[in-house]
Amino acid sequence: MLKNKFTGVKFPGTTYQFCSTCFQMKSFFDANYDHFPIFVFENLNEDDNTFQQFYHVEHYGHAKRIVRNGDSFPANIWYHNTTKALPKVKAKLSVCVYVSMLLSQEG
Repeated sequence: MLKNKFTGVKFPGTTYQFCSTCFQMKSFFDANYDHFPIFVFENLNEDDNTFQQFYHVEHYGHAKRIVRNGDSFPANIWYHNTTKALPKVKAKLSVCVYVSMLLSQEG
């Protein structure tokens, strides 16, 4: 069972399904969101839309991060983490910004 392998992760039911003793994504996100970031590397279950009024996904490198609706977007932290994870993008981005600045000065 996953509970035994992931200490600290709260599973608010016995299994992930649609039944009285089961849990859905919203209850899983609610139980864990304030304790650590939640990332998805594949798509979420299309049949489970219980979270969609309360959470959304944001692209975060090659993953998607679960974000509570209404939470502010910390652009400086996102930029730091993204450039740290993808250093080649930072170099290409700097060149693009520099070229864009040069072109805007010519006009």
